[in-house]
Amino acid sequence: MATWPEYCKQAGAALAGWMAAHPWAPPADPDPDPPVPVPTATVRINCGGPAVTVGGVAWEADRGYTGGTASAQGAGRYGTDVVMETERWGDFTYTLTGLPPGPAVVRLHLADSYAADTSPGMRVFDVAVQGSSALRAVDPVALAGGPYRGVVREVPATIGADGRLTVAVTTVTNAGCVQGLEVLCYGTGTPTSDPGTGGSGGTGTAVWLSGGNPNNNRQDTGLKFGTWRGKPITCALHYPERAKDWGPLTSAAGYWTDKTITLIVQIPPFPQGSYTYAAAAKGRYEAQWKQLAQNWKARTDAGFPPPVFSMGWEANHSNLHYWGGPGNGAQHFQSYDEYVTTWQRFSMVVRAVDPRARLLQTWNGHDSPGFGAGQFPANDPRNIYVGKGYLDGVGVDYYDHYPPSFGGTSTSPSRRDFAAEAADVNGVRWYADFAWSEGLEFWVPEWACNSSNLTVGGGDNPTFVTNMVAEFARVRARGQSGGECYYDDDAQRMSILGSSGSPANPRAAVEYQRLYRSV
Repeated sequence: MATWPEYCKQAGAALAGWMAAHPWAPPADPDPDPPVPVPTATVRINCGGPAVTVGGVAWEADRGYTGGTASAQGAGRYGTDVVMETERWGDFTYTLTGLPPGPAVVRLHLADSYAADTSPGMRVFDVAVQGSSALRAVDPVALAGGPYRGVVREVPATIGADGRLTVAVTTVTNAGCVQGLEVLCYGTGTPTSDPGTGGSGGTGTAVWLSGGNPNNNRQDTGLKFGTWRGKPITCALHYPERAKDWGPLTSAAGYWTDKTITLIVQIPPFPQGSYTYAAAAKGRYEAQWKQLAQNWKARTDAGFPPPVFSMGWEANHSNLHYWGGPGNGAQHFQSYDEYVTTWQRFSMVVRAVDPRARLLQTWNGHDSPGFGAGQFPANDPRNIYVGKGYLDGVGVDYYDHYPPSFGGTSTSPSRRDFAAEAADVNGVRWYADFAWSEGLEFWVPEWACNSSNLTVGGGDNPTFVTNMVAEFARVRARGQSGGECYYDDDAQRMSILGSSGSPANPRAAVEYQRLYRSV
């Protein structure tokens, strides 16, 4: 008979053997939690405001809207949540494109930042998503428990095959308002339409405009150019008078009565004189910009195409214009931030008045002289890029000079192969591809041969014309919207038609006519 200690030892060994043969596992959860879905794409828009980062999360500048007014009346009221400081108010619609088809969640960040709205019922609005009612009688004060308090409402949505999402706000009482718009997409498909960025910030359906005229703001010369080349112009250059007061600069009155021609308005940020970027960046000229936008809005309301505002063009050259930089001139911008902030303020003012107006940041081609390293290396024009949320397009004025390309009458020792120059930073193809990567239109408001100085210009160069038209064809072929306009100027010996019928570049003229009559 085994003793007690021996019995315990035998029982323990038996138990250990059984446990080794039957390892323990936790019981199955009869009701397991489903896995948390991960969005395949996310859009976050800071309504009415610039691009910001909150808690490590990036929000885009306001874009994709039609209607409404931007406001920052919540500034300083929401601590570190700067998204809540700005808003779009009124009746408005956001249209976003390029989203993956499938299920999505729309998140609306809401608050009432108007000091007089102290109790429920003072601000009420409805929200429709994809054209159907989603939220009725939204009352931010009632939802959040008071003014200056943020609240989030979520709405399920479905993105169709076209990749498009619309969110519409309609006032019931006072005015609708939204501070932040998030879209969490869970689809995995590919949209069938051009991606773009939607509304005021995108390319939409590809449209390519073409024109030619000298610097004289006369419709007759533009129409004559179209007749000469065998194809009517659809866009033209317009230069408001650069006076020392705001009146001529903000005026939309002028010489263009043809309602088929879109005007590219090359306009400085302020008149000559004592005006500065330092003041512009602080918003001191917003009343004048608003008047400019209102004047052009009235013209658009009368049936003319919306203008393309190319504000502060060619500012990446410190010696071309009084609004350029960075430089020592009193009106030059003294830092990259001064220029960028000025442009962003201009964009927000114009879009608040008329979202139909197009906004184009146009650089000088080939070089950015005087540009030191900033966010990007030296000589990189993106140091003053204002951001896709403030723009509809990127543009470059591109002439056959500094350096000229091969194929003309130039005697310059610095001549370069066109394709190599075009692909470099500041080259015409580089700008087009940059615009494409940002989902923006691409424009060449000014381009021309240059026979004024054959030591720096390409002279009468038909090869330059051939190459530029090929670049335009490449852009159009991939569905990128925009346009181009030949700068047919006699005084600077750039003409291919000219006012007298004796152009400065006759060989280039023959090639231009051949190309445009064949397309």
